[in-house]
Amino acid sequence: MKFLDLILYYYNNEQPLKEITLFGRKVIFKATKSFSALLQKNKEIEDKMIKFTKVTYFDDPHSLETE
Repeated sequence: MKFLDLILYYYNNEQPLKEITLFGRKVIFKATKSFSALLQKNKEIEDKMIKFTKVTYFDDPHSLETE
């Protein structure tokens, strides 16, 4: 699996994620927080985190446009 494919699972469209299944094995998030949990913990920079992730990993230059 490529790293970027794993990022897609982790990003999970900014939705909560408690576990993922990779190669037939379940991975449960305990010590490691999901992307959604990181957003919730860092509300003051949530928009910046989303934009950075989209541009860095998903090549979405439109996420940098000002609203």
